Amino acid sequence: MNDYHNLEYSIFCWRTQAREEVDFVLYGPRGIHAFELKHSDRIRSEDTDTLHLFLRDYPTAKCHLLYLGREECSEGGISIVPLERALKRFVEIVA
Repeated sequence: MNDYHNLEYSIFCWRTQAREEVDFVLYGPRGIHAFELKHSDRIRSEDTDTLHLFLRDYPTAKCHLLYLGREECSEGGISIVPLERALKRFVEIVA
């Protein structure tokens, strides 16, 4: 998708010294997007912890938590989106 739509993102991982990590990070001319994926249909408050850590280091980043549930919302600057919906709108999310 990255090449097909000429999005020009590089894909990275991010991890703290304490081994807390964000699943993947896209970095390119359109900014930084961090993604955390959860294999659950419910979101717990601690599910956004690593994205909040990432935002402290990269405050201009757009952070996304993708999960198997149905509700779309945001929490503290993090967009929480059902995985299926995010995949259908992926180019819109990162463009």
